[in-house]
Amino acid sequence: MTIFKRLLFVIFFLLVVTYSKLAVSQDTILLVSGDKMVLNNYTLVDSTFSLNYFNKRGKEKSIDYYYIFSIIDSTGNERILFEPSKIEGVDYTIPQMRSFIDGEIAAYKNHKARIATASGFVFGAAGMFLLPTFYSLLIPATNSFAVSLTKPRKKNIIKKYPDKANNKYFIDGYTKAGKEKRINNSIKSGLIGVVTGIIAAIIYATLLK
Repeated sequence: MTIFKRLLFVIFFLLVVTYSKLAVSQDTILLVSGDKMVLNNYTLVDSTFSLNYFNKRGKEKSIDYYYIFSIIDSTGNERILFEPSKIEGVDYTIPQMRSFIDGEIAAYKNHKARIATASGFVFGAAGMFLLPTFYSLLIPATNSFAVSLTKPRKKNIIKKYPDKANNKYFIDGYTKAGKEKRINNSIKSGLIGVVTGIIAAIIYATLLK
C-alpha cells in the first residue's frame, strides 16, 4: 500500500511539473493603436525605451515604449508605460488615452464596414470587365480612396454606445479605428474581387470559343 501511495505521489508530482511548464505565464502588451500582443518572453530595456522580443520565427523584434500603453500580466496586474503626451497634435492623459484605446478596440471588434467591403469586391471584380487588365486595377483603387474619405458617424457610435455619448476620446478612438477598418476591408475585398474577376473573365472567354 505504501508503494502504491508513493507511486501516486510521483505521478501527481510529474503532472504538476509538466503542467507548470505548459502553462507559461503570458503577458498582454496593449498598444496605443488598440492592438494586443501576447508574449511570454520579452525584455524591457529602459536605456533605449524599448521592448525586445522574439517572434514566432525566432527573429528579434523591438517596440518603442512610445507605442505601448500598458503591460498586463497573467494575474491581471497592469503596468502603465504610456506617459501623458501629445499625439497627432492632441494632448492625452492616461485616462483619456485608455478611453481612446477602448474606442479603437470596440471599432475593430464591432464596426462592420459592410458597404466598404461589398463595394471593394464589386468594383474589383467589375474592373476586369470594364477596362483592360492593367487599368482595371484603377477602379478598386479609386473605390478605396473614396472609402478613405468616409468615417463612422458620431450619432451611430453614440446609438451603439449610449454610455459613451459624452466621452470624446472613446468616440475619437472608435472613429479612427473604424475608418482604418473600412479602408483595410475595401483593399482586401478589392483584391479578392480582382482575382474573382480574372477567373470569371477567363471562364467567360473560354465559353465564347
